[in-house]
Amino acid sequence: MRRIIPLLIVVLLVSCSQPEVKPQTEETRTESNSNKVSQAKLYYSFGADYLMKRNYDDAIINFQRALKESTGFESAAIGLGKAYQGKKEFALAEQAYKDFLAKNPKSVKVQVALANLYRKLKKYDLAKKVYFDALKKDSSLAYCWDGLGNLEEDLGHLEKAKEYYEKAYKLDPKNKGIAFRLGSVYVRTGESSKAIKLLEEVKDVNPDDIEIRVKLGDAYNDTKQYAKAIEEYKFVLSKIPNYVSVMIKLGKAYKGLKKYTLAENMYKEALKHEPDNLSAYYSLIDLYITRKFYTKAMNTVNEALKKAPKDAILWALKGDVYFRKGLAEMKKENWNPAIALFDKAIAAYSKSISLCSNNEWKNYARKGIAQAKKYKKQALDLRW
Repeated sequence: MRRIIPLLIVVLLVSCSQPEVKPQTEETRTESNSNKVSQAKLYYSFGADYLMKRNYDDAIINFQRALKESTGFESAAIGLGKAYQGKKEFALAEQAYKDFLAKNPKSVKVQVALANLYRKLKKYDLAKKVYFDALKKDSSLAYCWDGLGNLEEDLGHLEKAKEYYEKAYKLDPKNKGIAFRLGSVYVRTGESSKAIKLLEEVKDVNPDDIEIRVKLGDAYNDTKQYAKAIEEYKFVLSKIPNYVSVMIKLGKAYKGLKKYTLAENMYKEALKHEPDNLSAYYSLIDLYITRKFYTKAMNTVNEALKKAPKDAILWALKGDVYFRKGLAEMKKENWNPAIALFDKAIAAYSKSISLCSNNEWKNYARKGIAQAKKYKKQALDLRW
C-alpha cells in the first residue's frame, strides 16, 4: 500500500504538468497567416534590394523564400523572373512565371510579365497570345496594351503600335513611360506636333533624361522649330560630348536656320569622331549641294565612295551633284558641258539603282534619271 500511494502522486503531478492544448481558432489562424505575409514582405524587400544591386543569386534566394511564405505574392514572382533574366537564365524565368500561374491562374500581372519575357526573346506569337489572354480577363490593363505596343514597334508595325499605345495612354494618362513611347512613335509616323505635347510633359518630370531630350529635339526638328531643337541637342551634347548622331541632328537644325557654317562644322566634327559615318557624309554632301558648292560636294562624295564604294545613296548623291552642275551650265548656255553632265548623272543614278535594295532610294534615282533625260533633251534642242 505504501508503494502505491507515491506512484499515484507521481502520476497526478505529471498529468498536472502537461500544457493545455487549445483548439486553433479563426483568430489564431489569421494571426499565423499575418505573420507569414509579414515574413514574405521582408524577404521580398531583401530580394528587391539585391535585384537593384544586380546581386541576382541572393535576390533569387529571397524571392523564393517570399513565395514559400506567401504562394500568391505576385511581386515576388515577377522579381524572381527578373532575377533569372538578369543571369540570362531565361528558361528558369519562364518556368518561375508558369509555376506561379499554375497556382494562381487569375494573376494577370504575372501573365503580362511572361508575355514581356516572350517579347524580349522575340517569341512574338507566344507573347501576343499571352497578352490577349490577359486582356480577356481585364481589358483595362494599361500596361498590357503598352506591352502590345512595344511588340508591334519591335516588328516595325508603327500604326498598330500607335493604336495600342494610344489605348494604354487613355487608360493611364499619368504614366510617363507610356507617354514617352507614344510620343516616340508619333515622331516616327510623322505626327511630330502630337509628339511634342507628350514629350514636353515627360521632360518636365525627367528633365535630365537623354533619350527624352533627343526625341523631343527630333520632334522640334520635324516641325521646323529649329531653335528649340538646337536647345535640346546642345543639352544632350553637354552631357555626352561625343554623341555623333546628335551632332548630325544638330547640324541639320542649324541648316534649317540657314546657319550653314555651324552646320558644316557639326558634320565635320561628327566625322572626326567617326570617320566612316555615312550619315555625316550624306548630310555634308546635301549641305554643299544646297549651297551650290558643287566642287566641295563632288570631292566629299568621292572621299566617301573610297570608304563605301557600293553605297547606293552615295551614288544617288553623286548623280545629284552632276545633275545640279548640268543645270548650272544650262543657265550659262554651255550646252555641251551640260549634256555631258546629264549623261554622268544618268550613269550615277543607274549605278545607284543597281546597288540599291531600298525601293524608296530606287524611286529617287529613277526620278533623277527622268529629270536628267528631260533636261538633256532640252539642251540638245537648244544647242541646235
